[in-house]
Amino acid sequence: VSAEEELRWVLTAKPTGEVRMLAELRLARVVAARGELQGALEILLATEAGAYEPAYAEARGDIYLQQGERDKAIEAYEGALVLAAASGSGAGNSLQLKLQALTPVPARELMPEEAAVEEVAVEEAAVEEAAAEEAVTEDAVPAVEE
Repeated sequence: VSAEEELRWVLTAKPTGEVRMLAELRLARVVAARGELQGALEILLATEAGAYEPAYAEARGDIYLQQGERDKAIEAYEGALVLAAASGSGAGNSLQLKLQALTPVPARELMPEEAAVEEVAVEEAAVEEAAAEEAVTEDAVPAVEE
């Protein structure tokens, strides 16, 4: 007997509350692992998740990512992160890792503040130098009268 059959059997008994929510969440994960992504998504979207909404949103994000829908995955993970923070759930760390993997931070944003200030000063000096060279070039070219 497979995990999917067991979970479907549990759901035929019409459980209520947390048992139903957890069984449907796990069933959706099993169905997704089998490659039936749309079926898994339908299970997650057809259910009132209650206290499990952060986990449902994360599962939706995982499925969207498997479907190649990166923007929908990010949206689902962000929603799950907000819900997890509001409920005091400990799922925030894994969600932040998933979001960071999907939205890498440019190296410049990771630099210590002093290094970033120094880099900006170097860039500004280069711009000023280029402007000065351009001004010298303009002064050196004689004006053509018509």
